[in-house]
Amino acid sequence: MAVQSVVANGVRLSYDVSGDGPQVLLIAGTGMSGAVWEFLGASSLREAGYQVITFDNRGVGDSEGPPGPYLVHDMAADTVALVEHLGVEDILVVGLSLGGCIAQQMAVMRPDLVRALVLWASAGRTPTFFRRLQAVEREIASVMAIPESLHLWEYLLISLPFTSLQNDDAIVESLADLLAGGVEWSGDGRAGQFGADVEWDTADHSDLYPRIQCPCLVIAHEHDLIFPPAAGRAAARAMPAATFLEIPGVAHGQATDAAPRVFAEVMEFFARTNNSSST
Repeated sequence: MAVQSVVANGVRLSYDVSGDGPQVLLIAGTGMSGAVWEFLGASSLREAGYQVITFDNRGVGDSEGPPGPYLVHDMAADTVALVEHLGVEDILVVGLSLGGCIAQQMAVMRPDLVRALVLWASAGRTPTFFRRLQAVEREIASVMAIPESLHLWEYLLISLPFTSLQNDDAIVESLADLLAGGVEWSGDGRAGQFGADVEWDTADHSDLYPRIQCPCLVIAHEHDLIFPPAAGRAAARAMPAATFLEIPGVAHGQATDAAPRVFAEVMEFFARTNNSSST
């Protein structure tokens, strides 16, 4: 694997292409570099005969971090420009959290590029609780820079089940340490990506789902406080060709725990999609 870069939509993006076969684009979530997919399931896709494309979104890792705040629409335009640069015209897409929001927008902007779509912990109307939490964050951001400690508290709240927050200090400390030291922001990426989260998560995107025409697998985590299962089911029902899957026992930030089940289901979904396309 050799990391490369390209100026896409006016922003320099770092990307990687590995493996051979039908191309799968993996779009990471807030604060995640493309390298996170190696811990989640990129190798299983390569072993199954897919070519895997990963990249650092604007504002993180080795990609450029222009002044924020960012918009999901702009990050989707970045992604479309990257796919066009690679010359791919019929791609399979997996988006996690913010990456799934980007993937939804991408599928509507350029339906000709997307053969099938997986929206992982990223579909549906966010609940009132989370929208009110975001409103507080937006109000604070209007008068001062939001301290990292506030983001850490918020991320812990939405990333682990209440039973873990109540009773498992070790896992809370472990996640807090990972978040404090594990994000490699670039430029204005921290404010930019969180701005994109707030803008997207406080809006109603119900008009978007009927426009996602390609086959879609919507995956929700049982204890997700941002994109709960009920919201994911409703989004899937509004799409012309979507199926829904709930992963039990995990909250929004437990992608590593959910990944083995998720990638097994993703590969089955892609296999069905490929078979349907060839008949």
